[in-house]
Amino acid sequence: MAGAEWTGMLGLRTRRRRQAAKLDRVRYSDDVSLGKSPTIGDIETLARKAGFRAILNLNTEGEPGELLSPNVEATWAHAFDLQHERVSSDVGGLRSSWVDTFLDTLWRIRKPAYVHSLHGRRAATLMIIHLGLARMLSAERAVAEAKVLGIDCEDERFRRFIGSELERRGALLSTPLPRARTV
Repeated sequence: MAGAEWTGMLGLRTRRRRQAAKLDRVRYSDDVSLGKSPTIGDIETLARKAGFRAILNLNTEGEPGELLSPNVEATWAHAFDLQHERVSSDVGGLRSSWVDTFLDTLWRIRKPAYVHSLHGRRAATLMIIHLGLARMLSAERAVAEAKVLGIDCEDERFRRFIGSELERRGALLSTPLPRARTV
């Protein structure tokens, strides 16, 4: 069956072709989108149709439920001429050093880039931290502004991590530098 008749949100009847599930991604900015782990077909779509130049993978090797191992994903990304970077992050081990590595990698990776984790939650957490730092927002405000962009963080553990990281990093940014002594 080539297509099926359906009634859309506006009540208009139209024909829609049957197609594979589309990668559900959220646009953070012109340069970055985020979401869940891609399939091989999604990687091809990101490269050939959506114009992405890089993928930033937050998954760990052997993560339960992974679609592609990070190494296999890297091979396919390179086959489609995408830069592929990894910041492996275990869901149970949220650490500041992990955020530092992510922020550094996001800064230097080619754009536009697709940032992902298995279900998109770690990607959302890190992008909310990025948003909060870029706009100098409190955790509550960063989460609220991210929600407007379509980035949601329902997991209380991730919300606490966002709060602690933004608080710690905000304190570092607002701490005055020591004055040089004059002799």
